[in-house]
Amino acid sequence: MVAGDGLVECVPARSGGHIQVDDEAMTASSKVKPGMLVRAISPGGLRILEVVALAEKCVPDEVSRQLFVDHTPQEALMCPVPCRRGA
Repeated sequence: MVAGDGLVECVPARSGGHIQVDDEAMTASSKVKPGMLVRAISPGGLRILEVVALAEKCVPDEVSRQLFVDHTPQEALMCPVPCRRGA
């Protein structure tokens, strides 16, 4: 999430129709600000993120993780089908 004019571009997922910001359907380029709740369907399943701060520029992953609170339920993070172990 990168800031601009007090808002930020929401880019947690790239597939159309699979992002909601405060329960409204949005696109990956929708603007968000602190306090908003982002729900996104990613290849790993549903993610629910609360925006708590914005970055003025692109930052490393370790820093970007501090810009949101992950409210994703633990069961949503589990593999939906049996995972294949290494051969």
